[in-house]
Amino acid sequence: MDQQSYTEDQRETSFNSKKFIGQVIDYWYLFVICISIAVAVAWLKVHYATPMYRVNAQVLIKDDKNGATQGLAGSADGMAFSSLFNMKSNVYNELAILQTLDLYKKVVDEMSLNISYYHKGNVREVELYNSSPVNVYYRSVDNTFNPSSFTINFQKDNGFILHFGDSTVAGHFNDSLRIGKKVYFLTRTANPFNYSDTYIVSINNPDYTTAGLASNLSAKLMDVKATVINLSYNTNIPDKGVEVLSNVMNAYIQRDLNEKNKISDSTLQFINNRIALVGTDLSGIETDIQQFKQRNRIADFSAQSQQLIQNSSAYLQQGNDLQVKMQVVQTMIDYIKQETNNRRPVPSLISNDPTFLALVDKYNTLQIQRDRLLLSVKETNPVIANLDTQIQNLRLDMLKSLQNQQESLLIANKQLKVQNSQVDNLISSVPQKERQFLDISRQQDVKQALYSFLLQKKEETAIAKASNVSNATIIQSARADVLPYFPQKSTTLLLGVLIGLALPTGFIILKSYVNNKIQNRDDVAAVSPVTVIAEIGHSKSSGFISLQEEGRSLIAEQFRVFRTNLEFTNPGKKTSTVLFTSSVSGEGKSFIVANLGQIYAIAGKKVLIMEMDLRKPKLSKMLNLSSAEGFTNLITSDKPVSELLVPIAVQHNTMYLLPSGPIPPNPAELLLSGRMDEIMAELKNNFDVILIDTAPIGAVTDAVILGKYADVSMYIVRQNVTRINSLHILNESLVDSKLPSPYVVFNDVRLKTSDRYGYGYRYGYGYEYSSEVKGKKKVFQLAVKGK
Repeated sequence: MDQQSYTEDQRETSFNSKKFIGQVIDYWYLFVICISIAVAVAWLKVHYATPMYRVNAQVLIKDDKNGATQGLAGSADGMAFSSLFNMKSNVYNELAILQTLDLYKKVVDEMSLNISYYHKGNVREVELYNSSPVNVYYRSVDNTFNPSSFTINFQKDNGFILHFGDSTVAGHFNDSLRIGKKVYFLTRTANPFNYSDTYIVSINNPDYTTAGLASNLSAKLMDVKATVINLSYNTNIPDKGVEVLSNVMNAYIQRDLNEKNKISDSTLQFINNRIALVGTDLSGIETDIQQFKQRNRIADFSAQSQQLIQNSSAYLQQGNDLQVKMQVVQTMIDYIKQETNNRRPVPSLISNDPTFLALVDKYNTLQIQRDRLLLSVKETNPVIANLDTQIQNLRLDMLKSLQNQQESLLIANKQLKVQNSQVDNLISSVPQKERQFLDISRQQDVKQALYSFLLQKKEETAIAKASNVSNATIIQSARADVLPYFPQKSTTLLLGVLIGLALPTGFIILKSYVNNKIQNRDDVAAVSPVTVIAEIGHSKSSGFISLQEEGRSLIAEQFRVFRTNLEFTNPGKKTSTVLFTSSVSGEGKSFIVANLGQIYAIAGKKVLIMEMDLRKPKLSKMLNLSSAEGFTNLITSDKPVSELLVPIAVQHNTMYLLPSGPIPPNPAELLLSGRMDEIMAELKNNFDVILIDTAPIGAVTDAVILGKYADVSMYIVRQNVTRINSLHILNESLVDSKLPSPYVVFNDVRLKTSDRYGYGYRYGYGYEYSSEVKGKKKVFQLAVKGK
C-alpha cells in the first residue's frame, strides 16, 4: 500500500468545518476590510452610474389570413405554397421591416440623434436632451464625415469659445464658423445656462448612431399565435426614449402607407396621361365643328331629317359605346404587353367585367407582396420565383380576357355597322354638308364619352387612395418605466457584500491549499495514524528552560503532561528508554529532550540524556556544557561510562549528559559496534530514564540503529516547519517496524482561534497557550486528544 498517496488523497478530500470557522474568525479583520471596500465600491457605482430606463410600446399587425394569394388559379404546387406563406400583412415580414437599419436611419436623421449635448460635471458628464442651451448644425465641405467632439464655454456679447483638444476657436452665435473640413453654425436656445459651466458637443457618424439605436431596440412577437409586436428601447433619458420609439413606430406606419399608395399613384399617373391625350383630341374636334359651322353658316338642320337622325342616333350611341370600350380594351392590351410595365400595378379601367377586375386585384396584390419580400430576401429566393410565376400567369390571363372582350366588341361593332349602313342609305338624300357635320359630331361624342369616363375613374382612384390605411396600429404608445432597470441598488450592494465575503474566503481556502506545513494536530491525524502524545507550546527560549523556577508556567505543565503520558506507554519497567528523532534538523528534538529530562529529574528520577546526533550535536551547547570527550571516545575505548558522564545542575542533581564527543567519520558503523550493547546495558542498570537525542530519521539511519535499544520513540513535528509529506517517513517506519512504539510530539504550538475550533478539550489553569503571555486567559489545550 502506498501510504503517501493514501494520506495525500485523504487530506485533499477532507474538510474540517470547525477549523474553517476558526480560520474565518482569525481573519475577521480581512472580512471587515474587504466587505467595507466592496460595499463602498458598490455604493459608488450605484450613486454615480448612469441610470438606464426601458421604454415599451406595442404594435398590432392586421394579419389577413385570407390573403390575395389564396384561391389564385394555378398549379396545385402554387396553391399549397400560397396556403403556407400568406404574404399579405405577414407579421413575420413586418417584424423584419421593423428591425431594418433604413428605418432607424430615417429616425436618426429626423431627430439628429448623432449630435449629443452634455453638461460637464465634477464627476461625470450629464446628457442634455431638449434642455441644451445651444443647438449645433454642421456640414462637410468635401462631403466626407469625420466624428468630432468639442467643449463650449459661453461668453458675453453673444459669443462662445470652442475647445478642440489643444485648439481654441472663438465665435458668435448665428454666425457660420469653418473649422477644418466642417462648417459649424451655432444657435442659442431658450434653455438657461451659466457662463462658468462647460458644455460638451459630440458629433458621431449617423451610421454608428443607427447601429447603436438598433442594438438598444428590440422587437419581438408577444405570442406565437398573436400578431402583436412588443417594442422595447433602452435609454438613459426616458423622454428621449419615448420620442425615439414613437418616431420609429410612426416611420414604420408611414412606410407601410406609402407602399399601399403606390398602386393608386400609378393608376392616377396613367389616367392623367390619357386625359391629356383625349382632351387634346376633343379640343381639336370641337374646333373643327366650330370652323365647319362658321364656314357653312349652319345653325340647324331641316325637320325632314329629324326622324332619320333620331334613328341613326340610337345606332350612333351604341357605336360610341362600342368605340369607347374598344379603345379602353386596346389601351389595356398595349399597357400589359409593354415590358416596362411588368413590375407596375395594372389600372382597373374596365368595370363591367367582374372576372377581369378580380384578375387585376389579384395581380396588383401579388406585386405589393413581391416588393415587400424584396426588403428581406433576394430575387433568387424560391418565394420570389414562385410569385414571379404567378404574376406572369395572371398577366397572360388578363391579356387573354382582354382579347376575348376585344373579339366580342369587334363582332358587335360589325353588326352595328351593318345596321347603321342601312340607315345611312335611307338618309343618302341628306345634303352632303349635313352628313359631314354628322361625322364630326360622331367623333366629338366618342371623345367626349371617353373623356368623361377617364375623369370619373380619376375621382374614384383619388377616393380609394384617400381611404388607404396602414395594416399597423399602435395599441400602446411608447411609455418609459418609472424605475430604472440599471443600476439595481439592492442587487449591487448585495453583490458587493458577496464579493467582500468571497475574497477573504478565497484567500483562506487558497492559503490552506498551498500551505504544505503542519498547522495543528488534525493535520497530523489526517496524514498519519500515529498518536500525538504531547503538545509543547511556543517558547521565547529555544534552549534549556529552568522549569524549577517556572514551575507553574504553561510550558512546565505541558512537559509534566508529556512525562505522565510517557509513563503509560511503558508501565512496569524499571528503566524507560525513549528515542527522539524527526524528519529534518531544526524541529526541536534537543529542546524537547533537555526539558523533558529536567522534568523527570525534578520528580526525583535519575535521568541520562544521550547526545547521539553524532553528525550535528546541539545538546552540549544548549546546556552550556563543554567536554572534550564523549560517546565516540567511549565506544572506541575501554573507558568506564562514569568517567564521561557530565552532571547537569538541576533539582536533586540526578540529571546527567553523555556528550557526543568528537564527530566521527563513520557514525553508523560505530553504532553497530558490539561495544554498544554493553554500554546500553550498563546505562539501563544505572538510570531510571534514558533519553536518546538522535539524528533525523529522514536523513540518516542512526535512529533506526538505535531503535532496538529504546522502549518507545518520539517523532518530533514542529508547527509551520515540518512538511506534511515528511510524515510518510513516520508511516513507513510504522509499517516496517523501524521504530519501537512510535508517537508524535507536536512542538512549538501557537494556539489560534482556528485551532481551538479544530479540536477541543480544555481545562482552566489560568494560562495562555504560549509562554509569551502568562496568567490571563483561561484556555489551555489538553496535550493528548481522545482517540
